Amino acid sequence: MDGSRTELAQVVAQPERGVDSNLVLTQAGFPLWDTETRGNPGAHVILQTDGNLVVYSRDGTPVWHTNTRGSNASQLVLRDNGDLVLLDPGGTVIWHR
Repeated sequence: MDGSRTELAQVVAQPERGVDSNLVLTQAGFPLWDTETRGNPGAHVILQTDGNLVVYSRDGTPVWHTNTRGSNASQLVLRDNGDLVLLDPGGTVIWHR
């Protein structure tokens, strides 16, 4: 997971529940999926130029990833049906949750 990286977003933290640095997909306030990376304050998520979506701890240690290194995934998209997908430049789904 040592490819070049582009910052995508900060991992979601909900202060009212405590900072847990868990990336969570919700619908109407209910969690549908998460990275199970609680307990990593300061963590961040990056879509690397090699196509791997990675959550890194504050010290740069990877704590979760999509295992899509080398796929050329270039977009993280939340579809209308609730699927979270990584797409390559041609629009092919590389990974989905």
